[in-house]
Amino acid sequence: MIEFKHFFIDFAKSDFYCPHCQKLYDDTELKYLDKINRNKSWITKVKCDCGEKFNLTVNYKGEFVTFKK
Repeated sequence: MIEFKHFFIDFAKSDFYCPHCQKLYDDTELKYLDKINRNKSWITKVKCDCGEKFNLTVNYKGEFVTFKK
């Protein structure tokens, strides 16, 4: 019998796109997720390299969702 203890498998998607220019962002370091979790509204703002700002949040599946202001 094999016992599995202290294992965690994470299938959450950690990338998202800018809604203006479609640039791909990857949050493997959890920088944006930490910002979302610290904010009471569960939304954070991101400034893209294209110069535009957009909002970022997480849906009920744990996936990032971006939207324009």
